[in-house]
Amino acid sequence: MFASPWAATRQGNAMAEPRSVHGGDLPFDEQWIRDQARAQLFGAAVPSTIGRFRVARRLGAGGMGTVYAAHDDALDRPVAIKLLHATGDPNANARLDAEARALASLAHPHVVAVHEVGTVRDDRFIVMELVDGSTLRTWQAEAGRPVASILHAYLQAGEGLAAAHRRGLIHRDFTPDNVLIDQDDARARVADFGLATEYDLPDEGPGAEPEASTQPGSSLSRTSRRHRGGTPAYMAPEQHRGLPASAASDQYAFCVSVFEALAGMRPADGGELPGGLPRRLHRALARGLDEDPTRRWPSLEPILDALRPRRRVLPWVALGSIGAAAALSLAIPSTPTCDPPHRSDDAAVLELRASFGAASDAAAGRTVSSALEAARAAHGDAVVRACTLAPKRTSAETEAARACLDEVERAHDALLARLRAPDARSRVSAPLLVEMLLPTARCNDDAALARWHPTPEQAWTDLLEAWIDLAALPVPPSAIEWTDARWKALTDDAAPASIRALALRVRAGRALRDGRAADAIGDLEACAAEAERVDLPALRIDALAALAYAVGQDRKRLNEAKQIASTAIAALDALGGHPVLRARVLHNLASVTARVRPPDYDAALARHDEAIAALEEAVGAKHPLTLRTNLGRHATRSRAGAPDPSLDATVAEVRAQWGDAHPTSAMALRIAGLAQLRRDDPKAAAETLRDAREATETRLGPEHPDLASDLYNEALALRALSRWSEAKVALQRGLHLHERTHGPEHPELIPWLTQLARTELALEDHEAATQTVRRALTLAELDGAAAKDFAKLRVLLAESLLPTDPITARVHATQAQTFLDDHAGFDALRRRARVVLDATSPGRPGSAAQSRSR
Repeated sequence: MFASPWAATRQGNAMAEPRSVHGGDLPFDEQWIRDQARAQLFGAAVPSTIGRFRVARRLGAGGMGTVYAAHDDALDRPVAIKLLHATGDPNANARLDAEARALASLAHPHVVAVHEVGTVRDDRFIVMELVDGSTLRTWQAEAGRPVASILHAYLQAGEGLAAAHRRGLIHRDFTPDNVLIDQDDARARVADFGLATEYDLPDEGPGAEPEASTQPGSSLSRTSRRHRGGTPAYMAPEQHRGLPASAASDQYAFCVSVFEALAGMRPADGGELPGGLPRRLHRALARGLDEDPTRRWPSLEPILDALRPRRRVLPWVALGSIGAAAALSLAIPSTPTCDPPHRSDDAAVLELRASFGAASDAAAGRTVSSALEAARAAHGDAVVRACTLAPKRTSAETEAARACLDEVERAHDALLARLRAPDARSRVSAPLLVEMLLPTARCNDDAALARWHPTPEQAWTDLLEAWIDLAALPVPPSAIEWTDARWKALTDDAAPASIRALALRVRAGRALRDGRAADAIGDLEACAAEAERVDLPALRIDALAALAYAVGQDRKRLNEAKQIASTAIAALDALGGHPVLRARVLHNLASVTARVRPPDYDAALARHDEAIAALEEAVGAKHPLTLRTNLGRHATRSRAGAPDPSLDATVAEVRAQWGDAHPTSAMALRIAGLAQLRRDDPKAAAETLRDAREATETRLGPEHPDLASDLYNEALALRALSRWSEAKVALQRGLHLHERTHGPEHPELIPWLTQLARTELALEDHEAATQTVRRALTLAELDGAAAKDFAKLRVLLAESLLPTDPITARVHATQAQTFLDDHAGFDALRRRARVVLDATSPGRPGSAAQSRSR
């Protein structure tokens, strides 16, 4: 490489380089011209660079920018770089980056690969593969080009365009000048994809002069001045009316291009298709050219089907069946190709979207169907990739890849079939389920493929149904009986790795739903490890999100739970996308952030807001997933002392969707009741918290551990109303349930014992209060509690002992006072300690100490 001496030369000349009239560096285009002039005058070329890329030559220029051929020294490969003109739009760079990331992830054989984007001086640039060839317009105009070859080229270009549509990408300016034909293998690649309208010139009206096209071999070409949204001759009618471009607009431009290639003129200029073409092609183009975008094809696939010969070489045998391909040479080019599999389930996906029905579910329907379409697209890309790799693999490796891809396709089909007639449970589960689909990338990764084992289809179907059951909506669950033997078969070491990982996650979800967080932790840890081992990143992240929740149920492990959730967020950032899964992780992270000591309410609320925004866009504001997350935000605001006035409306919406006996309704009532208590409305709080407790008790029974927290909250409201006997009964019931779950020496019993002792003290049962608070002190000593916690318990013990043992009471109050003398705040505790000390002062007439001594 020559990078080092060239870099030194440029550094040595840095002080002599000219500056712009505005005081900054010259734009690269102008600097390039100066460098070339300097080389011609003085014979010593100073190599120009764009970022790390060494520029070799200028290929051409257009309205969007200038294209250069360059070399990537770091990866030792030729590239094409388009240097884009500055737009003045502050959001343009972000849009460009998002579009480029999506294009880079497409990796389709008929789309020019985008490697990266960057900034040089004040201009953005796009780095793409360098295609050595010509534009489709130039290629198809060559004398003697067979019609079959032209159709095949447009079929390839259309497959690239369709693959991008399935990823949600719109070209906006499809023309024969934006398709490149490689001179080595005659492969068509769509270029300038999706980036056009981000850097358009303003409309220039009739009579604008055409631009010079870029030279052959560049990744991008132009022949006419682009108007906003595309090249006018190929623009759909709705684009001429100023409406946004869409996949239907791309379809129109594609049909204009095909029509022009076959007729020699565009349809608007009076062109007519020649005779001898199949009728299906006439019909396909006619519908694709309809003035009304809603009457065009739902996708490009019917048009591509019309372009395909009736007899085709299947992708899995194309590379190895040259004789068969030669037999079809009159119908298709002789060069064998790896085409994406033809899919005919567009109608099923559209039906799925429509089946979500109500407006409140419309966003969820779009998200689910779009995710399924993206999964189909990824599967098609993987099939093409596997076909491309086949000559380099052994027959066993090729067969394993095909079996892996077939399994993924069956999983997708099973999910689509299950969701096409969604019930209440699957509507809740579907948005997350489609983000958890088995990925296809591992089918083309040799290392991952070596770890792959076939999955029984029935096991996948059963686990899918079990996952949907986790929605826990008030509808009958599936009829599948999940025995211990069945779980063992799915989760032991002999089970296929992907099924084992999913089964562990489902079993953990059932434990969490039933209030057994401790039982779920082991399964979630094993699921996360297994999912990482077999390349299931979304499942691993979901397991980590659930693990953060489960671990966070133990107050001593809140910081650990926060770290687990942060790890999941970092993994999501690396994976990209997955808005529903991201919202789930953010929600759990927000919950533990609001409960750690000290709590960070601002950070927690920011996480909640981010999660809710993602869900509102992905599934809608009234979807169950959004409502549940919104309840978590209300709980955090209430903890922070700033309850949201919209809480009542949220609770009403939850109860309307789930009914009063559902756990989500109980959670909503719980949050509302605690907010009422913090607003100093104990009467309303007692009624609301009673309803929450009754909802939980009705669903889970009087001995379920989840009932404990509702009993504690209800007791707080009863204490605020001085209904001491009722509060004592509630606390004793809840304490019993808590002990049974956590054991008699768990530190989480301390707040229960503290509230019970204060209640017994209010009932003037000093002996019972003394025993209760002494037990709390013992647990605090075992737990190594903070000094302030000991001070609180010692004051409470002093108050309990005051009538019967004033001397010991004074000892404890004095010990608490030592802490209070060294710390600011704690005014209420300070006053309570002072009452005990005053009452037991030896010099005070009538004091408890004097009375005892008499």
